[in-house]
Amino acid sequence: MKKIVRHNPHYEKIEDEPFEIPENWCWVGLKRISKVLYGYPLNSSLFNAENGRIVVRIRDVLQARSSTYTTEDVPNEYILHKGDMLIGMDGNFNVNFWNTDGAILNQRVCKITANSSYYSQKFLFYAIPYFLNKIEESVSFSTVKHLSDKHLTEMIVPLPPLNEQSRIVAKVEELFSALDQMERNLV
Repeated sequence: MKKIVRHNPHYEKIEDEPFEIPENWCWVGLKRISKVLYGYPLNSSLFNAENGRIVVRIRDVLQARSSTYTTEDVPNEYILHKGDMLIGMDGNFNVNFWNTDGAILNQRVCKITANSSYYSQKFLFYAIPYFLNKIEESVSFSTVKHLSDKHLTEMIVPLPPLNEQSRIVAKVEELFSALDQMERNLV
């Protein structure tokens, strides 16, 4: 697909666009519309099952819960809040919102915070798995796939106007709700 020239200060100059987008949208680098925080390198010898703060490891992202704790002190920026969006950076690149306050972001998990002036956190949550899957398909690996800073730096995402992002999120959530209801009716 040929590069489409758009007049937007956040537009990324790219050779090929992943797919065609509406004329009032543009492509933008993930790191231009969001902040990416990589997890803290905790000392795993301090991990335990009952004391301290909860540790969010890769395996905890999809379930949004953990039974691992640590007594290690970390800088405040690594303390999570309910609703923070996390991505596991090894294996399957799972994306989820964390569900409690006070947990610690461990290494190989990153937190993505969209700049709300340009991007809805929920829209990004629904959009980013497509691009993570594309990275996952292209990453070579010997035992486990790894998502790197380079991948996130080079990732581009579509940027619709904020009001359109809100309409898309509302429709996606309406459809998911209908699917959940259908599933409950089948059980």
